[in-house]
Amino acid sequence: MEEEPGPSDAERPRKKRPSMAERRARKFEAERQKQAKSIANAFFRPVRSKKSSSAVIPPSFPISVGGYSIRFPFEQAYGPQLALMSSLLKALDRTLPPPASDADGRFLQDCATAAAGTSQPSHAVLEAPTGTGKTLALLTAALEWQRSVRSHGGAARIAELNQSKPDYAKFDIPNPILKKEAHESEASHDENSDGAIQIEEDDAIPIKKEEDMMVVDDDDDFQPTKVRTPSHRAPAAPDAISEKRNENNKRKIDEITQNETMKEAPIDKKRRKTIYVPKIYYATRTHAQVRKAISELRRSAYRPYMSVLGSRDHLCIHPQISKLSSAGTKEQECKKLITAEPTRCGMELKSEYLAESPELRPPKGSMQVWDVEDIVDLGKSMAACPFFAAKQMEKKAELIFCPYNYLIDPAIRESMGISIEDSIIIFDEAHNVEDCARDAATCQFGLHDLADASRQLQLAMSTEDIASLIKKPDLSAAKIAIEEEKEGDGGGGFAPGPTSKDLAKLVSWFHPVAEVMLNLYRWLREASETSLIQQEFEKMGNTWGSDAVLSLLQNVNVTCANIDYLKSCFKQGLAEYDLLFGPGEGKNPAGALFTGPCLKFIEAIIQVFDFILMEDMKFLGSYKLLIERTPRAASEFSAGFSTQGAHGGDDSAWNTSICFLCLHGAVGFRPLVKNARSIALVSGTLAPFDGLRAELGLENAGSNKVPHVSLTTSHVLATEAQLSVTRIKAFGNIPLRVDYKNQERADFQDAIGSILLSLIGAIPDGVLVFLPSYAMLDKLSRRWKSTGLWSKFQAVKPIFVEPRASTSSTAPAGDAPPPDLQQVWSTFDKAIKSNKGGIFFGVCRGKLSEGMDFQDEFARAVIIIGIPFAHVKSTSVILKKEYNTIKSKEDARFLTGGAWYTQQAFRALNQSIGRVVRHRYDYGSIILLDERFCDRDSEAQLSAWVRRALKPPLSVDEAVSHLRNFFPQASQTADAAKKSVK
Repeated sequence: MEEEPGPSDAERPRKKRPSMAERRARKFEAERQKQAKSIANAFFRPVRSKKSSSAVIPPSFPISVGGYSIRFPFEQAYGPQLALMSSLLKALDRTLPPPASDADGRFLQDCATAAAGTSQPSHAVLEAPTGTGKTLALLTAALEWQRSVRSHGGAARIAELNQSKPDYAKFDIPNPILKKEAHESEASHDENSDGAIQIEEDDAIPIKKEEDMMVVDDDDDFQPTKVRTPSHRAPAAPDAISEKRNENNKRKIDEITQNETMKEAPIDKKRRKTIYVPKIYYATRTHAQVRKAISELRRSAYRPYMSVLGSRDHLCIHPQISKLSSAGTKEQECKKLITAEPTRCGMELKSEYLAESPELRPPKGSMQVWDVEDIVDLGKSMAACPFFAAKQMEKKAELIFCPYNYLIDPAIRESMGISIEDSIIIFDEAHNVEDCARDAATCQFGLHDLADASRQLQLAMSTEDIASLIKKPDLSAAKIAIEEEKEGDGGGGFAPGPTSKDLAKLVSWFHPVAEVMLNLYRWLREASETSLIQQEFEKMGNTWGSDAVLSLLQNVNVTCANIDYLKSCFKQGLAEYDLLFGPGEGKNPAGALFTGPCLKFIEAIIQVFDFILMEDMKFLGSYKLLIERTPRAASEFSAGFSTQGAHGGDDSAWNTSICFLCLHGAVGFRPLVKNARSIALVSGTLAPFDGLRAELGLENAGSNKVPHVSLTTSHVLATEAQLSVTRIKAFGNIPLRVDYKNQERADFQDAIGSILLSLIGAIPDGVLVFLPSYAMLDKLSRRWKSTGLWSKFQAVKPIFVEPRASTSSTAPAGDAPPPDLQQVWSTFDKAIKSNKGGIFFGVCRGKLSEGMDFQDEFARAVIIIGIPFAHVKSTSVILKKEYNTIKSKEDARFLTGGAWYTQQAFRALNQSIGRVVRHRYDYGSIILLDERFCDRDSEAQLSAWVRRALKPPLSVDEAVSHLRNFFPQASQTADAAKKSVK
């Protein structure tokens, strides 16, 4: 029997050839998996860190607060600590559905009651002086609440999530979801067949992402484990699932196991239950403050699965990249390495094994509580990247430490992959959150930067230009067609370069973004050439209100309807570009097609447009457009993103600066308020609370407008005799009013120096001196060095000066680099411990004024010279004052412009004052040098615990005499109080 002839070659259907991007992605993933297996066999081994103290859990004492038994490291907590814990727990409890009955336990609820309850966001504003132990109180309270929810609250939360789901997508109640592992034995399946499998039925059904869920073992430890994510599938009929749920569990598990899109998970035969446990983000201003918070956690008995987020500056261990000075350059070079062909960066590949290291996991790891230095040391021993390991650990961690701009800044939040949805966020040192939120929603750039970005985008839209970048100038349509034909007939291999379809796809993504940038450049250039007015000598500028901002957006065709599409186009275009060329590749004679700063700049522009249009332009009135033109210095002629220094037509003799200025912190803070379960703002200087809530958009919660929790505590000092506050208003006939006019006078500078010389001789050990600005610090130090006063200071105590940069910067050729803060602090530490004492000069709002712990002899006195008011002629300050004055008439919670201006100065001043007493048995003196401190209005701006110790104004001689008597008496009082406790 003859076989029927098959179809001819012409008739045979041609198999669809994957795109260049798809093939390159497959190759990368195959290489990654191959290397990962070899790395696991060759390098993964447990390595003990030198720091293993966290393996030994310190003793704890149960303290009952608000119905919770908090494991506290001391037998008694201070009154302010108890108040902080109680207030935080109250705010967190408000986010839960009401309990069925107290008899059943705090979170154990029957199905009907749990289903009837709905949670609502609840926020707290908590003010406690520095040195009261607030960090330890907040961490222990939040972790105990999380532990309670984790142990008993799963059924309640699952019931709440079921409110928005159709019947067939609901979880089983009260039994939590059972996640079956794919490699369990058949007997194990039968044993656990009473549970239900969580199935994502449809894209439209709002089911929690797996990385936002905690998978916890029944033995109640803190160790999370990988989970599987089922694929999307069409919904089945409700009756079909309800009738066959129990008998078909095993079949469903097998189906899920065979699904190609499932994520890999380790084999674990333990029976797990998946319950919702809110993450806790503990955020503070700097990495140094993060380190201090981690040290407080180490003192407690709580050992959650944790992560610490940081930048490559702190976490990179690559021998070449870690030595680069610029953070942007580090990022670019890192991206090149992790996408390099034919192999990726080995350290990045091994980061998964560092993240899964037993050393970092409770309950047996030797580094259960770790900081940046710990994971860096462990990463070096494993040749694995700590930066990517910390990012991976964040997905499943219960407690995450980070600087708070990681949460507020949307660009950082997205790049780090942080999800704040339904989380608990504690902002320590939150007095700076308002400024950080405004900065996150503000965008400032140069017109030449916009010209460079527009030109680079226009280049990306030309397939011919892109072809030249990869050294393939004959990439014509005919040539590509021939290559595709050859690949279709023979090959399956990788093409020598992108095809016409790949390039067309890339152009389609970048086209909308390029149009917006080009139109924006044209509008702003025209405005800068025709609408600016003379403001100062060689300075022109103008300011436009919200109407002009809206008109600008309309002119560049950015609206509420298309902003999400614009964001998506840019993101997809970048992804496509990276797949085709790799970051940093594809260069033409003018330089890189896309430079790192250019991409960040375009992202910032789109982000500020998104803020302006957010929620149907709710915050449009909070924006101003500023354009300023000043002469450009010779060193700035080559500024910009391009390597040739051309600025797209921008006049090279002028520097044109554009700013979309946000005047309301609620704009940048809005994503957190909308998505977080609870936000706690904690600091020693937050009052007035109503003004802070208005600035950050913390409206009262729920349909009944339940007010948020507020608290103000006192200091923890054992007696009032441990603190002295002295005011000096004159030096002889010279009144002490530290303003811009007086600080230029030589006799005034000499008067300040003479007062300091008299005071430091009466103060033992360390003295901190804070000034309003670095400019004034430089001015006074130059004067005192020229008159010999500086040498007289040094004869009494060694002198230390806060550097402007936190790390050593590049010095001019032939000069030694200036010491960084860590080097200065190390020298100061040695001087104090050798009983030499020391004078440490710093600046309000500087690095010395917050986040550094000057206990006991390190700071027996804090001397404040002047009040740190912001530059009154600053355009942004003027506009903010005008904005607040208008808003205060609409909403009584807002401070007027003048009140806001004063509050900002005293908030920074009070932070500096807080360095003086750091615990219950510490003692010290505060000396205020400015006649304005004697005004009642200024007195009212000081922290309450400072006002209680205020003494009447004294002369210099009287102040010196008072200090000589105060310190011996305070020392005896503190020692007696300490002995009475023992």
